[in-house]
Amino acid sequence: NKVLYGRLSQGLGSIPSLQVLNVSNNYLHGPLPKDLSTLSSLHTLDVSNNGFSGQLSDVLTVNFSSLQVLNLSTNAFNGSLPSSSSLRNLSLLRLFLASHNDLSGDLPLSLCQTAPLLQEMDLSSNNLSGTLTNGLGICTSLRLLDLGDNNLVGNLPRDLYNLTSLTMLRLTRNRFYGELHNAIGNLINLTHLM
Repeated sequence: NKVLYGRLSQGLGSIPSLQVLNVSNNYLHGPLPKDLSTLSSLHTLDVSNNGFSGQLSDVLTVNFSSLQVLNLSTNAFNGSLPSSSSLRNLSLLRLFLASHNDLSGDLPLSLCQTAPLLQEMDLSSNNLSGTLTNGLGICTSLRLLDLGDNNLVGNLPRDLYNLTSLTMLRLTRNRFYGELHNAIGNLINLTHLM
């Protein structure tokens, strides 16, 4: 690892059969090439632990119709998470990892309408703000939800307790208040609550 430097090549979009692109743990920087959207067979994109930057919406609104794993963790992506209408091409997404960036704004709880197979979502260590409103409960396939180390506030929404597949729920270092509802007992598969 740590052998690639500079920017990611624009030529990657010329490889139509590319299914896995993993350039994690390098010294790459700058925005992701726009021609990645032509990779219709791509099911795994891992660019974690680099210096990539740019608006997250520029990454998430390209046509990733086959994408199942998206790991953007530990980079310098910024901006807010796009609305579900912009995310219509992520219907097969199972892992969405974007911790340790500079993401801001509200969490679009309609993400699971766009990605109904989503099993892991890690948006920890960003600057997300606002309240969690009802809507998260439709993410019924979620096993891991990490929203820790953000600026989220308010009471936890009641439909959070509909996520019965959750094994890990991390909400630490936010500004939530109120009591955990008795419905927390619905989370029968939960092994880690932080």
